[in-house]
Amino acid sequence: MTGLFGLLCLVTLLAPRPLMSLRAQVRHRRHPGGRGVRAEALARIALAHAAPTDTMVVVSPVMLYGALGAWTAWFGRRRAAEGARRQAEAEAAAAATA
Repeated sequence: MTGLFGLLCLVTLLAPRPLMSLRAQVRHRRHPGGRGVRAEALARIALAHAAPTDTMVVVSPVMLYGALGAWTAWFGRRRAAEGARRQAEAEAAAAATA
């Protein structure tokens, strides 16, 4: 199911309004999210065949929340750096015109 959702996220990037998108700016978040969900689904399938059920019951949620947490932290740092860069550019432009 998660693999299908990931595929749908990627396919709807071509649509005027991507899946679960309220704003156009969300479009850039769907692509890595779609890839991540598909990668997670493939990893779960591989582990389901290789690991015992008891192990998968523990590993499966850790994979999901670990991946989401890592991506959120990375994306947050990236956006904060971009915001700081834009603010510095705006301040430099304001100082140059003053």
